[in-house]
Amino acid sequence: MSKDNIQEFIGRHYDDVSKARLARMEKVYSGDLDSTFNFRCNGELKEDFNQLCKVNQTNPTNALKAYMLACLRSDKLL
Repeated sequence: MSKDNIQEFIGRHYDDVSKARLARMEKVYSGDLDSTFNFRCNGELKEDFNQLCKVNQTNPTNALKAYMLACLRSDKLL
């Protein structure tokens, strides 16, 4: 593969990744609650997170949804 072909391939790949990221940033996720997300964690971690949410006048569900959206919009784990 020539240098020009490699640069073209990388450019196309970068454009595809960039377009996908922009699509996630602009996507509006509906309010339809059609799926669940269950995971296990340490009880103390859970309780401390619940308290943090309470202090910030929210709940764990809304806080985790906001985190997920922030990750998708920034295209990285925060």
